[in-house]
Amino acid sequence: MIRLTCLQCKGDSYRLDVDSFGSCPYCGNIFSGSYGSDRRAGNRTASADSLKFIYNGKRHNASVLDISDTGMCLALHDDTYLAKNVLIDLIVDFKCMNARVIWTDITEGLSRTGVRIESCSTDY
Repeated sequence: MIRLTCLQCKGDSYRLDVDSFGSCPYCGNIFSGSYGSDRRAGNRTASADSLKFIYNGKRHNASVLDISDTGMCLALHDDTYLAKNVLIDLIVDFKCMNARVIWTDITEGLSRTGVRIESCSTDY
């Protein structure tokens, strides 16, 4: 266990690693020991939708974990690793959206990726 100090209230909490984001048990601030406070602006809406994305000419499956005004968090269903700043095409309801990978986290075999929507509404 690793002790982390909240950047907002200075309270201590414990985690298994320094990279994953979690909320402070005292003030609710979401932060990571490596990345600091969560900088993603706006509210997030939890989701259980699935989508497909195209990367390097191949179609892959993903689940949408949450959606914000500017992007979404995806759980990838295969062992694809998406590097930061890579552009991918998301296919949602027969529409294609261009998205940029902002971050990728692989923890216990689960690959999560945060993307920012660059453009949308192209028919697929």
